[in-house]
Amino acid sequence: GNITLYHLLRLSGLVTAYDIRRLGHLPAQPEGGTGSLEERLIKTGIVNRSALDAAKRCLLLTKKVFSQPNKR
Repeated sequence: GNITLYHLLRLSGLVTAYDIRRLGHLPAQPEGGTGSLEERLIKTGIVNRSALDAAKRCLLLTKKVFSQPNKR
């Protein structure tokens, strides 16, 4: 299966179900913002940019490893 950034953040404990429910109460398109989940997590202080960047890098590496055929 494919893991998404959202799932990685949830599995790592950086983002909780409560955090996502909290975001659900915010407007989908904040003034002057893109409304993306990533930006909303940063703007609300749930995740800082460094942690998000690290999670994105980890996701990229994970996908890269799982896309390679087994080498034995």
